[in-house]
Amino acid sequence: MPALGGKELFARLRAERGGSAAGVGKPRRDQVGEPGSGAEAAIHHEANQPTCREADRPTAPEATAAAKGRDEMDTPSREEAARRREAALTVREVPTVAGPLRVLEDITGVWASGNGATIWDSALLLASVLQKQSDLAGARAVELGAGTGLVGMCLAKLGAKVTLTERALALPLLRRNIAENGLDAGPSAARVEDLSWGVPLPAWATDAPSDIVVGSDLVFPSNAECHGLLVETLAALVQPETRCWLAYEPREQACDDSFLAMLALHFEVSRLSGEELERGAEDLWVFRLKTKRSAAGGATHPGRDGPQ
Repeated sequence: MPALGGKELFARLRAERGGSAAGVGKPRRDQVGEPGSGAEAAIHHEANQPTCREADRPTAPEATAAAKGRDEMDTPSREEAARRREAALTVREVPTVAGPLRVLEDITGVWASGNGATIWDSALLLASVLQKQSDLAGARAVELGAGTGLVGMCLAKLGAKVTLTERALALPLLRRNIAENGLDAGPSAARVEDLSWGVPLPAWATDAPSDIVVGSDLVFPSNAECHGLLVETLAALVQPETRCWLAYEPREQACDDSFLAMLALHFEVSRLSGEELERGAEDLWVFRLKTKRSAAGGATHPGRDGPQ
C-alpha cells in the first residue's frame, strides 16, 4: 500500500467521503493575512464544539431540573444507546509508511456531540509531514486535541512514545481507535490522557521533556476563547530542543491573525512551504514552532519577532 506522503494519495484521501472536511463549504484563506474565497456555511465540527471551559461552568438549578425531566422522557435504553453509537461509526483506512491505520470516526455527531470524532484535512496533512521527519523512533511525543488519534497513532507506528491528549468527552472514541490498531499494549503502546489547556501540566508531562509536540485543527472562530489557553499549554510543553508542528485550516482572518500574534509572543513561527507539502494542500497551513526561551529558561524578546 502506498505511503500517505504520495503526491496523489493525499488528494484522494482528502476528497473521500466519510468525514473529511473536503467538500464542506466554508471560508478559507490561501495566504497569511489575505482573505480567501468560499461560501459561508455552518460546520458541524464547529457548531457543536463546546468552549474550553464549558464543562466547568455551573448549571442553573432550574436548567438541571428541566434537563433531568427531558432525560427521563427521552433517554433511550442503554442497549439502544450503544446500538446507535456503533451504527454511527464509519471506518477509514489511512495508509502510512509503517502500515495502514484503521480509524473509526463519526460524522453524524452521536459520539461526544461530534467533538473529536472526525478526521479533518489538516490531520491527514500533518500525518504526511511527520512521515518525512527523521529520528522519530523512541522520541517522546505529545499530541494536543488528538480527536480520533490519527496523527498520534501515525507517530506511534513510526516508533515514537506517544501520549495523545483530549478532553474527557472525546476520550472514549480515542481509546477505541488506539485499541483498534493494537497500540494499547506492547512496545509501541500509546498513552491516552485527559488534558485541558491552560492548566498546570500534569506530572506525566513534566517528569521528562517532550521531544515532539503536535496538533491539528485545534483553532477555529467558535473556540476563540480557548486560543490563549492553548498557547499557554504549548509554551509550557515546548522546550528548546522540542520539535513542534501545528497543522491548521485558515477560516477567518481576524481569528487567524489573533492566534498567530499570540504564538509570536512565545515562539519563532515558520510556515512550511508548498514544496514541503502535498499536492492539493495549498489552502492548509503547517507551522513549525521553536520556543523563544533559552535552554536556561529565559525569554528571548517575546513578541518582538512575528511569524516568518
